[in-house]
Amino acid sequence: MTKHYRSEREKSGEGVKEGKDFVYSFFIFDLGSNLIVAYGYSLKSEREAYEMALEVLKDLGVQVDSLRADKYYGKSTLDDFPDSEVYLIPKSNATIKGGKRWREMVLRFMRNPLECFKRERVESLISSIKTRTGWIINKVREERIHLTVLARVAIHDLLWSKALD
Repeated sequence: MTKHYRSEREKSGEGVKEGKDFVYSFFIFDLGSNLIVAYGYSLKSEREAYEMALEVLKDLGVQVDSLRADKYYGKSTLDDFPDSEVYLIPKSNATIKGGKRWREMVLRFMRNPLECFKRERVESLISSIKTRTGWIINKVREERIHLTVLARVAIHDLLWSKALD
C-alpha cells in the first residue's frame, strides 16, 4: 500500500506550509471611461490594498475629482483626498458630529443620494473582472499574486479601451 507523501508529512507536523487565505484587492476606476487608474493588493487587509493604490495615484500624479466608497471607509478617507468631492456611504450609526468636511459630506449624501450610488457601477465592473478572469487567485508567492492582479487590470483595460474605439 502506498501513502501520499504530503499527507504523511502533515500528520507528523513536518513541513506544513502556512497558506495565504485571501488576497484583498482595491481598484480605483475612472467612471468616464471605466478604466482602472490605480490598483493595490494585500494579503493582510483591504486597508493596506487601499493605501497601496493611493501610492500608485501619488506616483502617477493623478488628481481625483470625486471619490465614492462604501461604509468601511470613514473620516480618514476625507483626509486622503483634501481637494476632492468624497461620497462615503455612512454607517447606520453615523452621526453628523465631526469635522466640517464630514458634515458637508453627510449632508451632500442626504440631499443627493444618487451620486453615492454611482459606486454600484464600480461594483459591477469589479464583478465583470472576476467573471472574465476568475474569482480566486491561487498563487502563494507575492510576486505571482502581483502579476495576477496586474494581468486582470490589463485585461479589463484592454477590453474597455477596445469598447471605447
